[in-house]
Amino acid sequence: MPKAKKQFDGRGNEADCACSPLFAKYFDEERSFLKDLLFNSVKINELNFYEEFFVKNQLFENGYVGYYDTTGKFYKTLPEQIKPQIGRLWKNGQYFDEYNVSLGTHAYSFGRGDFDAWRIFLANPSISALMPVLETYAALLADCRVSIKQNINAVKTPSFWVVEDADTILSIDQMAQQTFEGKPAVIVKRNVAETLSSMKNETPFIADKIHQEYREILNEVLSRLGILTANTSKRERVQSAEVNAGLGQSIDSIYTIIDFWNKQIESYGLPYKMEFNGVSETLYTCEEPESEVDL
Repeated sequence: MPKAKKQFDGRGNEADCACSPLFAKYFDEERSFLKDLLFNSVKINELNFYEEFFVKNQLFENGYVGYYDTTGKFYKTLPEQIKPQIGRLWKNGQYFDEYNVSLGTHAYSFGRGDFDAWRIFLANPSISALMPVLETYAALLADCRVSIKQNINAVKTPSFWVVEDADTILSIDQMAQQTFEGKPAVIVKRNVAETLSSMKNETPFIADKIHQEYREILNEVLSRLGILTANTSKRERVQSAEVNAGLGQSIDSIYTIIDFWNKQIESYGLPYKMEFNGVSETLYTCEEPESEVDL
């Protein structure tokens, strides 16, 4: 009995339905770029590089990470599927060491003074992973890059030739290849020249507009990561109040992660405080310089 074809159900990443190798390449590049920015946007104190990198991967890829008080180490954890009720967290979860060997199923502890406590840290109040969100943006950015490349190629004046025999096809193919390689002059036989017929391409050039859309999408996702962006959607000068509003939005967005993590750290009495690792906060809190007075 033949196997049923798999159907996309919306639970994979944005590139699962894409068949274009170029889209897949651009998607991987944009996803990696956004992931690097996300990881660099915050830092966790009292953790070495090895542990911090692991914690960030678990938080942002899965939405949570486990911790065992007795060993003082973070672990991969898988919570039970059913929660007691809305607004309550899981009671139990399975833990794994760095070799993916199960350490058993343990009850989660949420109190400061719990002895031999197995804990779970959440990435945000919605208990959702952030990387799937960034993958949505990465897919949009990849679509823009593919469209830009397609449009640039489309507006190049193509040539369509009508030929009658295979030998002429080979001759024209060789001639076309020379033009693609940028040869300043192409020499053909008279019988080949007589068979050529060309058509002009009427595709409008919109690559610049697509690139503008790319910049606006990129600025939107950068704002969600607390990164200050330029005013690319407006030609006129931006008012200071509007700049401050944009900065405040960026900072508040990244602080939904930082504040939620630090609240858990405080509740458990642990030293792993998270801090913002960017310049937007400094720019936002600095006083504006006095304006110059015309003499």
